[in-house]
Amino acid sequence: LAQNAPMDPAAWEALLDELVSPEKYRARLKPLIDGEAFFVELIQAIQEAREAIDIQIYIFDSDDYALRIADLLKQRSREIKVRVLVDRLGSLAAGQVPSKSPYYSSSKPPLSILGYLRENSAIEVRALENPWLTSSHTKLIIIDHAKAYIGGMNIGREYRYEWHDLMLEIGGPLVWRLQTDFDGRWAHAGPGGDLAFAFNAARPDEPSDPSGHGDAGEAEVRPLYTRTGDAQILRAQLAAIRRARSHIFIEHPYVSDDEIISELIAARRRGVDVRVILPTGNDSGLMSSANLLAANVFLRNGVRLYGYPGMSHVKAAIFDGWACVGSANLDKLSLRINQEADLATSDPHFVDRLRRELFEVDFARSRELKEAQPVNWTDYISEFIADQL
Repeated sequence: LAQNAPMDPAAWEALLDELVSPEKYRARLKPLIDGEAFFVELIQAIQEAREAIDIQIYIFDSDDYALRIADLLKQRSREIKVRVLVDRLGSLAAGQVPSKSPYYSSSKPPLSILGYLRENSAIEVRALENPWLTSSHTKLIIIDHAKAYIGGMNIGREYRYEWHDLMLEIGGPLVWRLQTDFDGRWAHAGPGGDLAFAFNAARPDEPSDPSGHGDAGEAEVRPLYTRTGDAQILRAQLAAIRRARSHIFIEHPYVSDDEIISELIAARRRGVDVRVILPTGNDSGLMSSANLLAANVFLRNGVRLYGYPGMSHVKAAIFDGWACVGSANLDKLSLRINQEADLATSDPHFVDRLRRELFEVDFARSRELKEAQPVNWTDYISEFIADQL
């Protein structure tokens, strides 16, 4: 390992201003690790909402736990405004896969979660379509235009009880930016389509000082996106890997992007402490094979690799003193094709908290792999297919 000081955060943030966007906002960030932490907070927030609940989700499942959330939203819709924006392909695919957990109810799940949400309720429901099989993979929930949640968790039983995952609770001026994102996607999914989206984007709703000069506990946070023709998340993370001088910690369920893998190996050859946490039990056979081959490449090149027990759906990384958390995986779909949203910051208090509460805990909980794992020809075929997605 090289004994280098971490990259300079001020110079790094200035580079990001040029590389992706100078847009940053003040925010209070609180990591919510695993379903118990997130869903307990979410249910309380839904119950206490006084004006509006806006949900943009990749998968709104139809299992017993998801229906409990749906029923609560239906109840609240009779009192306040509730809007739910669902990726059609993601929720349709999830609804066709039987839950591995037993249903607590003997009744069959609904054929359509969209229909279930609309039935006997005042919820406004719209579906994001999937041109060229692209998806909106973002998970965003906003309560009363004042509090938001963003990260990796969809609404379903595995996220509440079974998988390891991460959401961020957000307060402060950044919520305005996220609300604007939601309103734009909502407008685009409605009857006005592109015209409604353009009209919404032209609204002069921005606060006079979106960066704010708020509480001492607020961090300066940069939203990053994967959008059609604009791979901000990829550009930012590649640049962070190339500039890192001390350490890179990554925990992701799917690490298959060849450029990311190559740059992580190059960083390790510079003496950077590179550590990657991958799940030992993956929900995707294709991505499990891709992870397996990536793992062997990492091990051959000195990257420290950890197998998390079970399924980790966490999407988080620390590059020296810069953290990036959100919905995007380190695969081609998330970095180049789908619609994604991450949040990034150099705030030392948040980065230190993420390191202590997530990475140090998961390094200790995981088993460090020392030797290459056996592979067969089907893994190579699966990895080739995963690379095309």
